[in-house]
Amino acid sequence: MVAEGFHGAPGRRALGGIGMKMRAAGLGRIRDICLVAGLLLAPVAIYVPLDHWLAGLFHLGGGEFWLTDSWVGTAFHGYIRPAFYWLLAALVVALAVRSFRMPGHRWLTVRRLLYVGAVVGLGLGLVTNNILKDRFDRPRPMQTVEYGGEARYQPPVLPAKGCERNCSFVSGDAAAGFVLIALPLAFASGRRRWQMMKVTLWIGAMVGLLRMLNGSHYLFDVVYAGLINVAIAAVLWRPFMRWRWAEIRALPGRLAAMGRAAGEGAAFAWRWLRHPR
Repeated sequence: MVAEGFHGAPGRRALGGIGMKMRAAGLGRIRDICLVAGLLLAPVAIYVPLDHWLAGLFHLGGGEFWLTDSWVGTAFHGYIRPAFYWLLAALVVALAVRSFRMPGHRWLTVRRLLYVGAVVGLGLGLVTNNILKDRFDRPRPMQTVEYGGEARYQPPVLPAKGCERNCSFVSGDAAAGFVLIALPLAFASGRRRWQMMKVTLWIGAMVGLLRMLNGSHYLFDVVYAGLINVAIAAVLWRPFMRWRWAEIRALPGRLAAMGRAAGEGAAFAWRWLRHPR
């Protein structure tokens, strides 16, 4: 009985459930750290000229930065960036095939693929590129007057003017590196998961540094790309990897109830502001 409890199917399910709970708790802390760091750094990013200072260190004058027209920049734009998405797709397929072939992992493989797709689609696609880069309109360093451009410097975090689309805040290339954290969260386990998570964070940071060195991004463009996409990966893990179908089916009703409650609260606040008692 003891041996079966640890090595049989019931034991594996029990240990797996404990591991899932520990993983969810750790991701909850990561989510909270990202949210708190984003809020605490916002006034620093807006009012302290740290972005200006660092961009000035990398600026050589006349619109030239350290990696402007360098072989590193050419290799990144010409080879590394195009190959990245093909390699990502191939890696996801390889991990999915390996997971699918494991006994009892077919439905888990579907969950893993849905989770990775949701993190990439929501984090990298919708939030990073569609909402922030195309609507917050922050000019890149190379586009500002201080570094050879024509636009006025705009702080991060806040909506700005001076860039029409594909703007500086946040760094899309760095976000693509940070969003890789979804792969170890979905497919790895134990110590290997945390090691691979650290690797993905370093990839995002290094890509962001390259983009800063050629005048394409400021420091906080990279920092917030990491905080936002890692937070999204942490938030989405539980619904995609742990929730049962009953919880998933109940989600629209819960969201509708929350929406109605929020609407009623907003209406009450508006009436109170107009006619305080």
